[in-house]
Amino acid sequence: MISGGRVLLVGAGGFVGPWLARGLCAAGWRVTGLSRQSTGATLPEPDYRTVHADITDIASCRGWMDEADVIVFNAAYIPRNYAAIDEAEICLRVNALAPLAVLNALTERPRPFLYISTAQGYAERDEPARESEALFPARHAAYYLGSKLLGDLYTEHHRLMHGIPAAVLRLGALYGPGLRTGMVASLIGQARRGGPVVLQNGGKFASDLTYVGDAAQAATAALARGATGIFNIGTGRRTSALDAARLVIDSLGSDPNILRIEPLVGAAPTGFAALDIVHARAELGFTPTLVSEGIRQTALAWRD
Repeated sequence: MISGGRVLLVGAGGFVGPWLARGLCAAGWRVTGLSRQSTGATLPEPDYRTVHADITDIASCRGWMDEADVIVFNAAYIPRNYAAIDEAEICLRVNALAPLAVLNALTERPRPFLYISTAQGYAERDEPARESEALFPARHAAYYLGSKLLGDLYTEHHRLMHGIPAAVLRLGALYGPGLRTGMVASLIGQARRGGPVVLQNGGKFASDLTYVGDAAQAATAALARGATGIFNIGTGRRTSALDAARLVIDSLGSDPNILRIEPLVGAAPTGFAALDIVHARAELGFTPTLVSEGIRQTALAWRD
């Protein structure tokens, strides 16, 4: 079991970073939150400090890296347009080459490394996807998902070939307080304005909706247990847009009649696979937040 010490959290801003920072501080870690922009998380915890640096310039970050006992790599470049080919280079630079540079530096003095990744690269399937399932995100968001999966690959390579005690968390479709984009946020926004809550294609699009607090739970558990390898973090089931909309309406006490379901057009929407979380349950003691509870918390925390 590992506890305490200094964590360098690379990518402390954005949506997930502050949740990770709070979770790590609560677990007894002293956290240095590294953010490229001055909008990085500033938390009231006494064991948290924020620094501004660009991890793609590895030389400028070596001092923060050298003092850390553990490195959590949460930095990610998410394109404004997933289909834009000119986004591919920066995706690779931030999401794959930057963690590779950090891993290469760690070969000099191996320490735990945790890479925060995505589970959106699994092919849709009837059964939940295990960590060993094939990954080939060729249809949607190929430049972004391809770069994140390269980060997975580099992390596993350095674990197997260079002895870095490294782990990868593949997160499901994240939502939660603080995120203003995505399916759940859109549904809450529509419902709070009094509707209508519009669902295209019969509301059949589905994914493994994953509460953001579960990312912090899994990260702190992985570090505490010295876990290595790849872990799916989700609920183990798909939630459709229709089911999510009904949960939002129920959480807010809205009139169910504000729900407007448009007919299916063309082929049924695919969405993303559910995640097999048996490994995370067994090795991390991971327990997912129920989607009903996560949506309730998100809806009640919403600020217009």
